[in-house]
Amino acid sequence: MTDHTPDKIKNLLEITIKRHDEAFIAQTGYFDDLIKRHTACFAAMAATRADTLRAIYASLSFNEAFEENAKYEDTVRESLQALHEANQNNWEDLQRRLNALYTVEDDAKQAVRLTAAGRMNPA
Repeated sequence: MTDHTPDKIKNLLEITIKRHDEAFIAQTGYFDDLIKRHTACFAAMAATRADTLRAIYASLSFNEAFEENAKYEDTVRESLQALHEANQNNWEDLQRRLNALYTVEDDAKQAVRLTAAGRMNPA
């Protein structure tokens, strides 16, 4: 027979609410950072493109113009690669955080209780 006392149910609900709050904070932080990274990357690429177009306009030959555009393409490739890697790292970090929050531990290994201050402590 299981021991489902009101205090135990209350503690489980408090733990669940706390974990959902932490998960929400982690997810909103991830998406906020994602938007900031993308905005900064595309703003930098737009500024670089404007500079490149000025350089192409000022070019004295087709070869100079072509080289300027090739430099811009390299810059775009590097910027998008760096953005992809940053996004991938942050996604993996979010997954680790969520897995840690939602991993159910065996009560025999570690019982969790809330203190009066609302912090989770091993029992």
